[in-house]
Amino acid sequence: MRTFILRSLLIFPVILSLRLEAAAAPRQDCAIEPAPGLLSDPTITSSLPNRGSSSALLDFVASVAVPGIERFSAADTFQEHQPPLQVQVAWLGDNFRKHFLNAIEVHVPAGTLDVYRLRQPARDDSIAAALGGQREAKLYDVWTLINCQSQGKIDMILTDGTPNFFYVRDSAGVIWAVDAVWGGAGWEIGASPLQDPRPWGRGRQVILRRP
Repeated sequence: MRTFILRSLLIFPVILSLRLEAAAAPRQDCAIEPAPGLLSDPTITSSLPNRGSSSALLDFVASVAVPGIERFSAADTFQEHQPPLQVQVAWLGDNFRKHFLNAIEVHVPAGTLDVYRLRQPARDDSIAAALGGQREAKLYDVWTLINCQSQGKIDMILTDGTPNFFYVRDSAGVIWAVDAVWGGAGWEIGASPLQDPRPWGRGRQVILRRP
């Protein structure tokens, strides 16, 4: 009995130490970096495919390089109310839950994401026209960026309550506008159909994977 108590007393500090180290260990942060040769400059519009009237709608903000992944599961990552140091997701909208939580993306290659900011209100069809066609992102791209700003810090995507949105295909192959908004307590993730008549407001950011 004394031997069991002695061993317990010896093991307990080790377990406590491991738990404290795990709690203090920083969460693995994002794995993105500025795309080579591109600077963050809101005056740059030359990356738009059509110059002139169409480029008046969008300002190019920046590009970032993102890693690839073999398998990405939405249900395993987009989870509300995670512990501190994890990605804080405060709310998942009904459309997102219905059309994206069952999504699994496989063999997602590394790539470059372009960030644009709206100069004036516009609907999805006008944005697609300005970009020279419907450009998309992966659900994994959405996660990569909010993971990079898991606690709402200021960086590539807006964290002042202004929506950032992405055009993403659901598991049925339908494209939706998936938006991520930092609400103070965490990220709020929604999805709206492209036929939604409401325009995106001035200053919103659209993020797309470069073809």
